[in-house]
Amino acid sequence: MSARKDDVEFLKKFREKVDRYLFLGFAPPTDPHAHEYDPEALRVMQESLRKRDFQELRRSLSEMIPRAKKLLIECDANPILTQIPPPAVGGPVLNFSGLDIITENKSEFQLKKSMIFDAIDRAIGVLKAAPARKDRVAPNQESYVFISHSSKDTTIMSAIRQAFDDLPLKARFLEDKPGGVPPSREIAQAVREAEALFVFFSYNSVSGDTRDWILFEIGAALANDRPIFSWKQNSLVKELPRLLEQVSRYREFEISGDGVIKLAGDIRSAAKSL
Repeated sequence: MSARKDDVEFLKKFREKVDRYLFLGFAPPTDPHAHEYDPEALRVMQESLRKRDFQELRRSLSEMIPRAKKLLIECDANPILTQIPPPAVGGPVLNFSGLDIITENKSEFQLKKSMIFDAIDRAIGVLKAAPARKDRVAPNQESYVFISHSSKDTTIMSAIRQAFDDLPLKARFLEDKPGGVPPSREIAQAVREAEALFVFFSYNSVSGDTRDWILFEIGAALANDRPIFSWKQNSLVKELPRLLEQVSRYREFEISGDGVIKLAGDIRSAAKSL
């Protein structure tokens, strides 16, 4: 089966899972203050999430969303829900990728199933009509994930390297490139050409210059529609960047023998979903 046909089949399966998950016809907002908050719809959804088969469906969807989003972006079909604050209230204009809020809708509005279906159907049509894959990277360059982290976190780096061992996708660390001061243009290009951005928040990475560079890398990923996966050390009490809440759902990890093994497994699972 060609790569394009494989992508089409993947999107068809993804569409089926979205259909099952959004059985209400929409994803209800989770914020009680949201403009289209529906407490009864949210209650029904939360009751469904207590069932094991629905939990498995949610997990499967979460694993498929990064690849689906990447394909929809490639086909210029990524559904965007724009949230504009009232003039009297003010605040930033927020853009949500529809795929990012299927399983947890943090926007003000109900995410309609038809919006997601239209985007998937359009992408399938584009893939069928144009078999050639648009490539972002240079010829002979390995596909990779850009790693946003602190170089002091050697245990985390070890878990990352273990996770990517024998995978066709590679992990790219900033320190893999020579140089002193991190070159912003090279970082922006590296994030743009990456399959995704993996971010790791630890005691070493949430302050000082490292935090600033992580925010820069997250911004570069957003600007280029790269999927963002994030992890947070479970004992960390310092508040994470508010921007992260809008673009990624972080997973917690602990620095211990079993914790590092689990972290490596989580990273590997995320990488294989791309």
